[in-house]
Amino acid sequence: MSHVRQHRILLVEDEPTDVLFMRDALSQGTESNNELVAVGYLAEAEKKLSEQPFDIVLLDLGLPDSQGIDTFERLHRHAPGLAKVVLTGLSDESVGIKAMQLGAQDYLVKNQIHPSMLGRTVRFAIERHLGALDLQRSREQLRLLTARLVETREEERTRISREIHDELGQQLTGLNMDLRWLERKLLPLLAPADFASLGQKFSEMRSLTDGTIETVKRIAIELRPGALDNLGLGEAIRDEARRFITRNNLSIAHSISNELPKLSAATSTAFFRVFQELLTNVYRHAEARFVEVRLGMEDEMLVLVVSDNGRGFSPELLDRPTSLGLLGMRERAAMIEGEFHIEGTPGEGTYAELRAPINLTQP
Repeated sequence: MSHVRQHRILLVEDEPTDVLFMRDALSQGTESNNELVAVGYLAEAEKKLSEQPFDIVLLDLGLPDSQGIDTFERLHRHAPGLAKVVLTGLSDESVGIKAMQLGAQDYLVKNQIHPSMLGRTVRFAIERHLGALDLQRSREQLRLLTARLVETREEERTRISREIHDELGQQLTGLNMDLRWLERKLLPLLAPADFASLGQKFSEMRSLTDGTIETVKRIAIELRPGALDNLGLGEAIRDEARRFITRNNLSIAHSISNELPKLSAATSTAFFRVFQELLTNVYRHAEARFVEVRLGMEDEMLVLVVSDNGRGFSPELLDRPTSLGLLGMRERAAMIEGEFHIEGTPGEGTYAELRAPINLTQP
C-alpha cells in the first residue's frame, strides 16, 4: 500500500462553519493524515508562517483585516515560496483567476467544494508548486551555466586575440621588414635581365605580407576589439560602426554619449556583443540602406538602440526555436539583469533596444 505524505495546511478563514467543513473534508479518504491549522485573520496567518513550516495555504480572500486580491498579494509577498489555493465566493471567481495569474496554484469556489476532492486538490496543488520550483531552479542553473560558458568563451577570445595581435602580428611585421631589407640589398646587385622579374616578385611578396598583416589585425579585432578594454564601450561601438560601414557600404548615424559611467567588463561585453549581433542581422536580413545607433543614459539605465529602414520582419519570427541570434541577445541581457526588446514592421524596418540598470554596471 502506497504511503501518502502528511502535509501541514494553514487555513486562513474567518467563518467557523467553513473551517469545520474544511477540517471534516480533509479528514476523509487517503488524505486524512493531513494536519490543519486554522486562523481567522491575515495578520495571524503571517505570524504563523513566520513561526512554523507549512506546505500550503488555503486562503479566503474575504477576511476581517484584508479583502480581495490584496489579500493574496500581501500573503504572497510574505511567503513567496509556499503553495497557495485561493478560496472565493461564487461572485468572486474572476478574482480567483487573477490570483492564479499572480502565483496561486489553484482556486476553489467555497460553495462548490466537494469534500472527497479537497484533499486531492491540496496534494495536486503542492505537487504543481514543487514542480514549478524545480523548473525554476533548473532554469536558474542553466542560466548560470550559460553565463559561465559565455564568460569562458569571452576570456578565450580575449586570450587568442592578444596572442594573434602580439605574437603573430609582430612576427609578420618582422618578416615584412626583413623582406624589404632583402629587396634593398639584392636588387642593386642583379643584372638588368633579372631586375624586372625579381623586382615584380618582391612586390608581390610585399603585397602578400601586408595583406596578411591586415587580415591578422582584422581577426584579432573581431575576436576581441582592443578598444573595448582600453577605451571603453562607446569608442568600441564607434569603431565597430566604422568597420561595418567600410565592409557593407551602408550609412550609419550614431549618437554615443561621451559621459558614460565606468562600466564592468560583463556589461561592456554584453552591450558590445548585442550590438555586433544586431549589425550582423542588418547585413544578413534587413536589406537596409540606413542604420541609426544610440547609446547613453536614461533614468539611471544604460540604453542601446539600433534601428534600420530595412525590410522588417513578422512578429511570429521572434518565437521560432531557430531564432538563435535573438535568443542569445536575450540571454546576454538577462545575465546583466537587463531587458532586450526588438520589434519589426514588414517593409518599414526594425527597432531593437537593450537596457540595463546602472547600479549593476559598476565594477
